[in-house]
Amino acid sequence: MSTFTPSLWGLVPTAMKRLSVVGLAKNVGKTTVLNWLIEEGIERQHILGLTSIGVDGEELDVWEGHAKPAIPIYTGMWAVSAKAALADSKAGFRYVKELKASSPLGPVYLVQCTHSGTIKLGGTHLLTDIEMAHTAFFAQGVTHSLIDGAYDRIAAAQTKIAEGFILCTGQTVATDLESALGKTKEILLRWKLPFWSGTFPSELRSVAYMKERQWVQSSMIHAMPFFDQLRTELTSDFEALWIPGALTENMLLKCLSSKRAFPILLDNPTKCFAGQDTLLRWFRKGGEIYVREKSELLALAVNPFSVQQGYSTEPWLAEMKRIADPLPVIDAKRRLLI
Repeated sequence: MSTFTPSLWGLVPTAMKRLSVVGLAKNVGKTTVLNWLIEEGIERQHILGLTSIGVDGEELDVWEGHAKPAIPIYTGMWAVSAKAALADSKAGFRYVKELKASSPLGPVYLVQCTHSGTIKLGGTHLLTDIEMAHTAFFAQGVTHSLIDGAYDRIAAAQTKIAEGFILCTGQTVATDLESALGKTKEILLRWKLPFWSGTFPSELRSVAYMKERQWVQSSMIHAMPFFDQLRTELTSDFEALWIPGALTENMLLKCLSSKRAFPILLDNPTKCFAGQDTLLRWFRKGGEIYVREKSELLALAVNPFSVQQGYSTEPWLAEMKRIADPLPVIDAKRRLLI
């Protein structure tokens, strides 16, 4: 298998300013990828801002006790983090502004690094916190905002949070390669959902269906608890269904039991919670699923190493490359493009 050391920022479109790193499990190389972006970003003279939708930068894994990679921060960089997390950091900071009075880790501050070291990020666990961090960064002249997405939380790939993201997978996603491939393929399949080229309902917060190319609003805000009632409300000749919240496995199974298939519209791929097998059954029936918006999936980063099993490099990288093609695939541990 041919490999070479890539420019990770070379995969990021020039106009993209908000970028997240999302992990499918713990220890899949998420922080390793973030650190790569930081180090290369500094070399390119980007002005970087850092925040996290979880807690990151700890010295030891909270659950398993093994050492974790620290998150570097360099003089001039910016960050949004909570008081207790900053107190655990090994860098110097100028406290610029309190952004949030309280969090599980205390008040949340906008800070600028005055002395290079490492940082612990935390206190910004809500999506609105990340939006707040972006606003604060860009007001200070930050060129790129980097978000460390919490493990197993694909919400960090929403367009509100990031214009693009790198998805991290690896040995810790499942105990065997086949299962890990299945879980990874499920996310890749969601991001292949196409954009809807037609119109959308005027009110996006409630369920709606299209009839004779006109949207008919329903009184239902959430489709899931009332899906059986919704099916009786729908006329046989409706042309598309808008679901403002989540499309669950159970909902799509009920759609499969209907007499005909139809287009389902979602806000973005993170709202799709149906499994891969059910999605493929829906597509085979002639059903379609479209999205209103989605962030750009830039690359698949693979960590072919686990603390328990060591390296299983070649089979993991080869198979992940096969299912991701033509998406760039990266060996996160050795910083190689496969």
